[in-house]
Amino acid sequence: MKAQLADAAVAVLPLTEDLISASFTSPLKLFEYMAARVPIVASDLPSTREVLTPGENALLVPSNDPRP
Repeated sequence: MKAQLADAAVAVLPLTEDLISASFTSPLKLFEYMAARVPIVASDLPSTREVLTPGENALLVPSNDPRP
């Protein structure tokens, strides 16, 4: 899995705005993406902003919005 992740063009972390995801989640996948040094697109939630900085180590997008 790690080799496949390193070959990825981008890693996506689409979280929803439910209470657990928005406030308490520390997703293991996010740390795997960071360790693999893959560009990250993630939902813009308080839990992701604790780890990610828009424009620095990720592109943060509105959650629950399927528009490209």
